[in-house]
Amino acid sequence: MKKYVLAVLPGFPALAQAQAPAAFTLKGRLAQVAGPAKAYLRREGLQHAKITGSALTAEYQVLTAQLKPSTEQLDALYAQYRAAPGETAGHADRCP
Repeated sequence: MKKYVLAVLPGFPALAQAQAPAAFTLKGRLAQVAGPAKAYLRREGLQHAKITGSALTAEYQVLTAQLKPSTEQLDALYAQYRAAPGETAGHADRCP
């Protein structure tokens, strides 16, 4: 085990560099703001953000639309599972 740890240790500095913050720019419009302003993004707000302008995003939106019926069925099954009474609720590994 020590040999494996010692073999992996030299690679950790490269992983640390991958964690460096990257600069990015958000373009958009804010109502009633006269000039440059700072916007603080919250994780909850990003759930409803829409990213546009790339071919990859357009393909993802088409895929999401195609998968919507299956996703809705799966969500309904999960809702039934969570609402199920008894010991099996919340323990997928114990269900027959």
